[in-house]
Amino acid sequence: MTALQAIQKLGYFHHWNWLTAVILVFNMGDTFMTATMAKKFDSVVKGVAGVADIIYPTQFCLFFMNKDRYTQKLTDLRVISGVTIMIGSLNFVLAKGALRRSTARKEEIANLRKELDKQKGYSSA
Repeated sequence: MTALQAIQKLGYFHHWNWLTAVILVFNMGDTFMTATMAKKFDSVVKGVAGVADIIYPTQFCLFFMNKDRYTQKLTDLRVISGVTIMIGSLNFVLAKGALRRSTARKEEIANLRKELDKQKGYSSA
């Protein structure tokens, strides 16, 4: 049976169960929290939260899917995920800082050029 035939015969929501509803609710909550982060916080906080938003749900699912493998030893998935979060967050923070410094330098150079033009007697737009 093709996908189109399955939809025609069983309906659009065939094979949905309670887990599908839970996933939908969590996805809507994630969308709401992302919108709140975008409205209220700095972009650095949004970047760190974005990295964690990818890693933590994966850790949560892996914990319940394969508990023995997840909690086996120190070099397991928890450590790998934690290090990934830290490196991603550090990378974002450092890149954002470099971008801010670069923007500040460009503004300072533009202001100095205006002052120099004023002193020389030119009028700049």
